[in-house]
Amino acid sequence: EGEGEGEGEGEGEGLEVGLVAPDFTLPDTDGNLVSLSDFRGQRVIVMGSAAWCPGCQELVEKIEAWYVESAEPDQLAVSVLVEDTTGDSADLEDANAWRERHGLTFPVLADVDRSWRDLYSTGGDYPQRTYIVVDSEGVIVFFKQDGDRARRSELIDAVNAAD
Repeated sequence: EGEGEGEGEGEGEGLEVGLVAPDFTLPDTDGNLVSLSDFRGQRVIVMGSAAWCPGCQELVEKIEAWYVESAEPDQLAVSVLVEDTTGDSADLEDANAWRERHGLTFPVLADVDRSWRDLYSTGGDYPQRTYIVVDSEGVIVFFKQDGDRARRSELIDAVNAAD
């Protein structure tokens, strides 16, 4: 096996650039179940966030500005709210508050059972802070996690370069 982020026992397996992103299904702010595979055919930025995280708040607002101003029709951003303001699992109320507080027009999903965190965690101090860009086939073209905060330009460059 090759070396790289995402290798380990159980958690976070398959989180490497060039591999198909593990599918997940979570409720959106209306309670509808949404899966990553629902977005096949689109280039997608997926941002794991915590409501208590100032860096997450700043980045999600910057991505919203990009999404509204210059995203192409086949580009999408998705916010997965992993934790509420106290560090507990996010629920639909938390996800709606996150969407409203930051004026988000793209999908916001709630990791109500921590299944997304478990699937996408590679450990570290801040596993809820995960940034992924997938191409139209669901292949990971960008992955960054934990203290390695992604910058707006990195995410936008990755989604623009994706097929």
